[in-house]
Amino acid sequence: MTSHSTHAVVLGASIAGLLAARALSDTFDTVTVLDRDDLTGSGVRKGVPQGRHAHMLFAKGREVLEDLFPGLTDELVAAGALTVDIHAGFAWHNGPTPMARAASDLIVLAASRPALEDYVRSRVGKLPNVEIRGGLEATGLLHDGGTVTGARVVTAGAGPGGGAEDLPADLVVDATGRGNRGTTWLAELGYVPPEQDSVMAGVVYATREYERTPSPAACSAS
Repeated sequence: MTSHSTHAVVLGASIAGLLAARALSDTFDTVTVLDRDDLTGSGVRKGVPQGRHAHMLFAKGREVLEDLFPGLTDELVAAGALTVDIHAGFAWHNGPTPMARAASDLIVLAASRPALEDYVRSRVGKLPNVEIRGGLEATGLLHDGGTVTGARVVTAGAGPGGGAEDLPADLVVDATGRGNRGTTWLAELGYVPPEQDSVMAGVVYATREYERTPSPAACSAS
């Protein structure tokens, strides 16, 4: 009998891709995470344009990440993040009307998106069976008779065929985000595109930074 070493490939190394890799690491022998951005540094990435906005993990998200990465909350707080009661520690407004505050057990984690992603990527990268590779862009799927058998990647920015590489895999997860071409790739294999429902929520994000000044009490105490 011959043994088969299982391999999963995750396309995209943002939060979704990293969490997918963490989950897959429990059942696959090896997991490879790819992203077109250079992942050697830290800070806001080109592939995450919303990374400059104010950011926080809601209570359930923090609990899920804490289960996947024990010690996450304490370690991020030690690095400068804040835990806040989202019902008592935030000023919520329904239009012009302020909403009442009250203590709750909904504790959120306030940290920048780059800080959270850097931390999660570091934890995932330390898993013995996970490899994270930056600077690679997926261009299509490998297949055998319509069955996905891996992914084809090239060096990001190198032009057509530049640094082309075929990565065989038992499972391919497409977490490439806004530029997702998974539907197109599957259509090329003869699969009918899934039906899509779109909801125009009309929600936008805006972030503004303020310079903190001492309170009157702090000034009088000094």
